[in-house]
Amino acid sequence: MAKAIYSLKIYLFREQFRLTRLTPKEESALRSICIFIVRLYIKVWFNSPSSIKTPLQGLTFMKNLLQYASIDNLDKDLSQIAVKKFCGHLWYLSAELCAFDFFDEAVPLETKRKMIHALNNDECLSELNSNAQRLIIFAKNANELLEKEIDDFICVNTKNLFKRFAINTTFLNENPLM
Repeated sequence: MAKAIYSLKIYLFREQFRLTRLTPKEESALRSICIFIVRLYIKVWFNSPSSIKTPLQGLTFMKNLLQYASIDNLDKDLSQIAVKKFCGHLWYLSAELCAFDFFDEAVPLETKRKMIHALNNDECLSELNSNAQRLIIFAKNANELLEKEIDDFICVNTKNLFKRFAINTTFLNENPLM
């Protein structure tokens, strides 16, 4: 985040540096980075300390990254680089860690109902490596995530988080509106 803040400051105060003017190419690149920071990165960064929000937030961020290139014809290279980098950070989209989304207020109730229904699904996403229980997505296949919702990552293995921490799961049988 320090580099992001530094980039924003350079762009905001670029006219004050008469001796070290930015070239048009540098200014354009810096502008693209600043737009990326403001449109996508800041919200994710401020919510990052909350582990409960991580699975949905990460999936949403990845979808936003994939769609970013089409927003106002912005820099496609920046979007592709970010997608490639972020593909290595999807470890929390495992079936077990997606259980955190049952406690996330940002997850709509209808989605939570779908998640509860999916808990009895014996087949987890085919992308999951059964040994590591980790989602493996390569940048060339990342567009597949555009069609996924958080309930697609829930399966019978999700119950392992509740077992691991001895969390009583009776709340899953109750109406989430109450």
